[in-house]
This record gives sequence, structure tokens and C-alpha cells, in this order.
Amino acid sequence: MAALYTRGRAMEVENRIARRRNQEEAMRRRWENHWNYLQRLDVQSTKRAAWFAGSSSRPGSARGSESRRVEEEREEKRKRLEERRGRLRRLLDEEREGYEVELRELTPDKVKTMKTRVDHLKSQRMERQKAVSFHNQL
Repeated sequence: MAALYTRGRAMEVENRIARRRNQEEAMRRRWENHWNYLQRLDVQSTKRAAWFAGSSSRPGSARGSESRRVEEEREEKRKRLEERRGRLRRLLDEEREGYEVELRELTPDKVKTMKTRVDHLKSQRMERQKAVSFHNQL
């Protein structure tokens, strides 16, 4: 009987890990699709700006230098954003790996202890809610 519980619990843990991986993969795909959309949008807006700038953006004109400055600022902003995304991606990867390690280390005893603690915390919360409700009725 205990072997069935641990085998069933192990399957549950494996299913959680698989579900989490699938969710992370879906999130990564959505993020990549969104990133590709933003890249295309950036290219389109750059081309559109160049098209409408026409001949007035000659290197010597004030409008041309303003345009270059704006473009440089945009490029710098894009680089900072890319660096931030890289840092966030690394943090998410580290967190995911930590969760996987934690799930692999779960033993039936730890799971039972965690369930007991959850039940205890729930009952405490319900008692507090009842006390507050009773107090509010007075």
C-alpha cells in the first residue's frame, strides 16, 4: 500500500514537472513571437521614418542631426532592453532549475509533512476568520 502511495506521488511530482516545463515552453514561445513582432515593428517604423524624412535629412541639416540623435537614443534603449531581457531570462532559468531540484528532492515524508502543515495553516486561518466574523457580529 505504501509503495503504491510513493509510486503515485512520484508520478504526481513528475506530472507537475512536465506541466511546468510545458507552461514555460509555451511562455517562451509567446515571448519569442512577441519579440519578433516588436522587431518587425521597429524595422517598419525605421523604414517609414526614413521614407518620410526624404531629402530634408541631409547630414548637414539640423533635422538630420536630430534624426541621428533620436536614432542613436533608440538604439541605446534597445540594447539596454536586450540586456535586461537576458538578465531576466537567466533569472527565470535559475528559478526553474531550483524548482526542478526541489521537486526531485521531495520524499513522501516531506510531502506528508507539507500537507499536514498546509492543513494546520488552513484551520488556523478559518479559526481567525470565524473569530473576526463573530467579533463583527457583536
